[in-house]
Amino acid sequence: MSLYSEKRLKDSIKEIILFLRNNGYLKASVKVIDKQIDWDTRRVAVKLAIKEGPKVDIFFKGKNPYRLKTLKKTITLYREGHFDSFELQASVDALTQKLNNDGYLEGKATYKLEKINPDHVRIFFNLDHGIKSNIHSIDFTGNKSIKTSKLRKQILTKEKSLTQDGVLIPLQLEEDRKIATFYYQTKGYPDVQIKSPDVISNPAHTLYTIDFPVDEGPLVTIGSVTFLGNTAFSKEKLIRVLKNKPETPFDNFQLLSDKEDVQLFYANNGYPYATVEQKTERVEDKINITYTIQEGSLVHIGEILPIGNILTGFKAIRQAMGIKTGDLYSKQKIVEAQLNLRRLGTFNAVSIVPLGLEEKETTIHLRVKLEERDPFVIDMDAQYSTDLQYSGTFKFTNFNSFGRAKRTSLLLMGGKQKDRAELSWLDPRFAAHDIQMTFSGWMDYEEKPVETTLQAGGAISFFRQFHRFGFLTRYELDRNYPFSGPAANPLALRNSTFSQIGFSGSYDTRNSFADPTRGFIVTGGGTIFNELGGLESNFAKLRTSFNLLTPLVYRLTLSNTIRLDHIQNIGASAIVPQRSILTLGGDDTVRGFKEDRIGLLDNQGRPLGGRVRLI
Repeated sequence: MSLYSEKRLKDSIKEIILFLRNNGYLKASVKVIDKQIDWDTRRVAVKLAIKEGPKVDIFFKGKNPYRLKTLKKTITLYREGHFDSFELQASVDALTQKLNNDGYLEGKATYKLEKINPDHVRIFFNLDHGIKSNIHSIDFTGNKSIKTSKLRKQILTKEKSLTQDGVLIPLQLEEDRKIATFYYQTKGYPDVQIKSPDVISNPAHTLYTIDFPVDEGPLVTIGSVTFLGNTAFSKEKLIRVLKNKPETPFDNFQLLSDKEDVQLFYANNGYPYATVEQKTERVEDKINITYTIQEGSLVHIGEILPIGNILTGFKAIRQAMGIKTGDLYSKQKIVEAQLNLRRLGTFNAVSIVPLGLEEKETTIHLRVKLEERDPFVIDMDAQYSTDLQYSGTFKFTNFNSFGRAKRTSLLLMGGKQKDRAELSWLDPRFAAHDIQMTFSGWMDYEEKPVETTLQAGGAISFFRQFHRFGFLTRYELDRNYPFSGPAANPLALRNSTFSQIGFSGSYDTRNSFADPTRGFIVTGGGTIFNELGGLESNFAKLRTSFNLLTPLVYRLTLSNTIRLDHIQNIGASAIVPQRSILTLGGDDTVRGFKEDRIGLLDNQGRPLGGRVRLI
């Protein structure tokens, strides 16, 4: 039972009409003839009158490459609810256009209407797709400064290949001409002329060659760049902001952007009221640009006024923002301050409003409106994996510990083969910088084919993200108590204390962090192990990986990954603890095999592991 509203009633009527149309009653109509409200039971009784109209059977005949669902979506009859001569011809045109756009240039559609009786009609659409027209090659003649291969990458039409259909769509060629012209103009050729392409086919009309005639014209470069009225910043500093710099190819489409960038530069360096005018003059093959600037008053940040922070302290807010009273006004820093507060994870919503800009005050106060999230979150889950068998997790997180916008977490994990207790502290903006600091301590018991171990340890790590680059450094100190396990050298099963320092980096070009469909990510790093006391074994674990995502069709993406790990002795021969040895098999290495069961085994079938691993 759903709540009543006029909108829901209208939507329901539309759904009924759509259902009737999809079942052959194109002229069906639905009308409300009575509506009664029972206030006692709080229910609405609605009476509808339905007129089905004649039954229309639609058939598609002939050779065509489409599914029935695609054809029904293409024709207009189901959408418009009519089947008169005008709508039938519109459907024929839509089917023909569909064929042409998919490379069937000779494809055509016709229709035939049969009236069985006044209440029953049959419509036949006959499709003949003809021969598919593919593009053999795309050429540009007359281009001297820009390679044909680079121009091919810009346009929409593509040559036939393993990954491209390479179909000829005549209406798309004009758009390609405009795209190529625009590309030339951004490279310093404002006078370029690209004519409509010559389209040449083979005798069978199955393969086509596209040739775009190009007249590049002269290369136009930037002559002089002059600034008038700039007293706060030098000419050299302002030129660095521009795309159109002296002696570079002239890009007409960057002119407006250059003007806005100069004004934004002033707004980010204490002059939010600055205005910029831009004039250009062409002298033969040179463009001279003049910027006239009215800087306005120098502006500073005044008071920072947080609103809505019940638990979070003012010091934590100010430290996270990275702006303080007395700083020069900066539009960019205000945006970054808002992002910094959001990244803390402490607030559901953040907005920073400058006060006094409209009045052109020289001191701008910042009103920081905050909506704090519930600081306490409990997560519980149960899971099963072929490696760990059954396990359950309880995690308690405080997103605003002591009102300092820091995160404290307690993790308790129990299972058939693994138990773990861990307490961690996370600072999203360590020392008021974009550095994430994590400190954690744990007690861990794990049964693995390679070793059963009890471990107590602690670690501190620092992570910094630079757009596509990410860097992590980590120090760990742990004490290990092995109980059992196979080992080629009995000394590998020993109580040990290790000091570890690790460095790693990544480069990520994927189009999405949460649901990537294209791009690649490369990671690499190493950890140096130094045994304190005992055998004093020192060694390093080096690792690298490469993951490539390639979109195929629809939402299907091909993922390929290669991983390489290596253990290298440092100094004298080191006896690597059994728990640190490399193994293969299981959910995190090679699926379909039991955990750690690929590679060398002892006489009882238990894994011995190795020092090099390639997956």
